Amino acid sequence: MQTKELVQTFYLTIKSFSTKERYLILILSFILIFSTTKSLFNYVKADIWSNDDKSIYVEGMVGNLGVLNPLFSQPSSVDRDITALIYQGLSKYDPLTQQVVDNKSIATHSLSQNQKEYTFYLNKNATWQDGKPLTADDIIFTYRDVIQNANFPNVILKKTFDQITIEKIDEFTVVFKLPLKNSFFFTSTLIGLLPKHIWEGTNVENIATSDLNKNPIGNGPYRFDSSTQSGNLTKINLTRFDNYQGDRANILNFSFVIAPTIDDLKQNIEKIHGLARLSKFDKAELVNNRFALYKYDLPRYTALFINNDKPYLKNQKIRLAIQKAIDKQALVNEIGYEQVIDTPLLELQEDKWMFKSNKEEAMGALYDAGWKLNKDTNVRENRNGDKLTLRLLTRTYEDVKQQEINTKSVNFIKTALGNVGIDVSIESYPFSFLQYVILDRDYDLLLYGQSLEYNLDLYPYLHSSQAKDRGLNFSNYRNVKVDQLLDDLRNTFDHDTKTEKLKAIGDELEKDIPAVYLYTPYYYYLVDEKFSIGEIGELATHTDRFANITNWTKEK
Repeated sequence: MQTKELVQTFYLTIKSFSTKERYLILILSFILIFSTTKSLFNYVKADIWSNDDKSIYVEGMVGNLGVLNPLFSQPSSVDRDITALIYQGLSKYDPLTQQVVDNKSIATHSLSQNQKEYTFYLNKNATWQDGKPLTADDIIFTYRDVIQNANFPNVILKKTFDQITIEKIDEFTVVFKLPLKNSFFFTSTLIGLLPKHIWEGTNVENIATSDLNKNPIGNGPYRFDSSTQSGNLTKINLTRFDNYQGDRANILNFSFVIAPTIDDLKQNIEKIHGLARLSKFDKAELVNNRFALYKYDLPRYTALFINNDKPYLKNQKIRLAIQKAIDKQALVNEIGYEQVIDTPLLELQEDKWMFKSNKEEAMGALYDAGWKLNKDTNVRENRNGDKLTLRLLTRTYEDVKQQEINTKSVNFIKTALGNVGIDVSIESYPFSFLQYVILDRDYDLLLYGQSLEYNLDLYPYLHSSQAKDRGLNFSNYRNVKVDQLLDDLRNTFDHDTKTEKLKAIGDELEKDIPAVYLYTPYYYYLVDEKFSIGEIGELATHTDRFANITNWTKEK
């Protein structure tokens, strides 16, 4: 049986099991996958904190190291940060201008008159870190032979390049032909490239677990040197790639020390030069005169998604009541965050009635929808005696403080809805299992985060084609007018027109209330004052703090 058929059979089998059975299977699978991932590196047992030449700059990171391969590193993961220094793509993000631009160390591009063909012209001097030339064959291999391969397991990335024709014009020219105009497509070329001469003998379905990932060879400003391990700490050492065709890095060696918790890093804080992704709580404990402090936010949000396919929740008045019942400012005060939002574009619309919390108005909306309060149970009932009970699904986190924030959030929401007569039961699962429950849309409410990253393409999150098990439309939201606006948004390259379309989408969301958009978090980055990193600009992902890493310097 082929790999694709095995995956389909596995998924269908999983769907036939009960929630508890799925949970046990996924836990066992996670243990197996984690064990496999840990074996992907030739770890040397050594003193992580030894003061050798490989540790000129040491960045502390919290998480688990997966696979150092750009096609499999997940957003906000430890892997993504490291692979961004080893591998680069046809384009890059500039936080100072907030634009995705040509990565001239690799290529420049042009757009055809019909705006459906992107032609890339490779830098003829670009090489891989083993000295082999980087050519059009590598581009064709990465995008067509791997990502578009039927057996490629990264489903979301594969879908991004669905129906796109990729052709080699000559040794240093490649064209991407789109079936329809998509003004957001250029950001898809940020993905790091793979060298064909190294990977062409590996089956696509085996790339993520291949031994070749033990010694990754890329085209970025830093190359992989070695990995060491001591107890629960892992250290990845990188050295400068001297033949990099962009600006050469000033810092010769760069190391990452990865720990399961922030407390593990705090014990050796004096040997760390940088710490990112810190919450305000961790920042408060670590800030001292040795560190410069950088505060940043990301284009991401946490929302309470309302499953519009559920019988009770089809009624807009009930969705309005849920929104009105939640005091967002009180919520962010409770969890220690700062920024309230009202839309998926991270806007605050506090002047509009729809977004103003009001308990009495929430109760009035529920009454108008036919749900009266049973004063004995404090739960609302309809004329049939059905209780208004909703299942709220959320995620459990390994990080203690993140779990604390999430627990406070769901309990706040449960109390707020309970105060207007809506009974809420909470179900919480690890991310590895939660994905399958989300895929089935097996919930009434879902507390979850989404990221816009490098563009304002709301299509994956709001288009009706992305509802159910097809995409990231977690509310199963369907609005024909919004669908058309989302299509139009992709078809226009004009900034003013995009702004007009986005406003029209916002107007529809305001009326329909497919979700209650709650807050966006702030993060902090600490960097030893011995190092000058310049302005970090407006980051789209945590990894973008390294966008200008070749300009970093160390004081004598």
